[in-house]
Amino acid sequence: QYVHNIQVLTLPNYHMYNKFFVDVIKNITKRCLVRISALGNSLKDNFEGLRNCYHNIHKCMESNSIEEIRGKFEGYPAIIVSAGPSLDKNIHLLKEAQDKAVILTCDASWRACNKNGVRPDAIASIERVLATYQYYYENVEFPEDLVLIGPTLLRPEMIGGFKGKEILSTKIDGGLDGWWADFFENVSYVDQGMTCAGTA
Repeated sequence: QYVHNIQVLTLPNYHMYNKFFVDVIKNITKRCLVRISALGNSLKDNFEGLRNCYHNIHKCMESNSIEEIRGKFEGYPAIIVSAGPSLDKNIHLLKEAQDKAVILTCDASWRACNKNGVRPDAIASIERVLATYQYYYENVEFPEDLVLIGPTLLRPEMIGGFKGKEILSTKIDGGLDGWWADFFENVSYVDQGMTCAGTA
C-alpha cells in the first residue's frame, strides 16, 4: 500500500516539470509493484516460498542449468501451450507440430496435451502452494523425457516426485531470490513474469 503513496515535493518554479515528475513516479510505482508481487501474493506466500527453497537444496544442486540449452534451439520454432480458451479448439494442430517445434506446456494445459496424444518437451510451473501440487502433480505419471521448468520455490513434493530433468531458476535478479541463486552455479535468473506461460 505504501508504494501507491509516494509523494514528491518540488520547489514552485519546477511546476513546468510536473508532468515529467508524475510520469517518473508512475514508473517507479509500477516497477516497485512488479518486484513486490514477484516475491509472492502475501507475506505468508513469501515464507512458503523460502521454506520450499530450503527443502529444495538438493534439487537446486542437481538441477540442469538454463545455460545448457542456450542457443541449442536457435532458428527452431517454439510453441507455448497455456490453458486459454483456444486450447480445445486448436489442440489438434499441436500433433502436427510434434517433432517440428519445441513444445512447452503449462501445468494447467499438460492434461489436455496428454489426453490428445501431444508429447510436450517441457512442463512449466510457477506456483509454490500445496493446492497446485495436489491438483496437477500428485499421483500423476509424467514421461521421463519431460523436463520440468520453474523457479526454485516450487513445492518440494512436485520436484521430488518428478522423474525427468529439471531446469530451476530464480524469478528475481536480486533480493532473496538473487541471494539464493548465488549459492548454486547452475541456478540463474530468468525473467519469468507472473504466469506459467511466462515461465515457459
